Amino acid sequence: MTTALAIKLILVVGGLGIGGYLAFNIVKGVRNAAKSTKDLVDTIKKVTDETATTPRTVSGSEPMMLARIKRDFPDFNVEVGREMVKNAITYYFAALNGDPPDMMQLENVCTHALAGEILALPRSDSMEYDRLKIHKIVVSNYVKRSSNATVTYQAALEYQRPKKSLMQYVYESELEYYFSEDNEGAVTVARCSYCGGELEEKGGKLYCKYCGSPVETKMSEERWWRVNSITKAR
Repeated sequence: MTTALAIKLILVVGGLGIGGYLAFNIVKGVRNAAKSTKDLVDTIKKVTDETATTPRTVSGSEPMMLARIKRDFPDFNVEVGREMVKNAITYYFAALNGDPPDMMQLENVCTHALAGEILALPRSDSMEYDRLKIHKIVVSNYVKRSSNATVTYQAALEYQRPKKSLMQYVYESELEYYFSEDNEGAVTVARCSYCGGELEEKGGKLYCKYCGSPVETKMSEERWWRVNSITKAR
């Protein structure tokens, strides 16, 4: 073998070695990139699935709110209120799905005004809000006024829309406490028989807000709690 031929042979073999090394590394890099991409996709899918199935966090202020409510309404039953809110939300979504409850069912838990709103909701012939599940309902706020009081409940719930995954939301419902209510849903405020001032409740009894006179009336027995609103908070 001549020296020139030997040099050519060495160059060819060396070139094949370098090319093979480069090809090997390119294939290895592509495989690693594909694995990284798959891992990223799997991670995104896992996080998405966990988000879709993990209930939203609701307010943690219930103990503080209940202490305030009990000062004004010693007989307030938080569990009864919770059940009323649960029923109102269930009726609300049933109406959206084309299966509205009757007026009597609604007015057992809702004000006349909210009952009318639920019955007037646009309805679907299919399950627009499927697999409704209420995870938790808690008291999140309380406000007392001269003529009524409001206890706000937060509900963590989930449902599935057509062609979509499960979704988690927090809805708020206001539980209102009225003196009395006429057929049109308007609040009727009791008045003092001495000075005509508005009445307020203290210790389960009614007193005039202005002159302080106690009022003997059955008005306190005619009061009731009713759900007055249902809104999506987040």
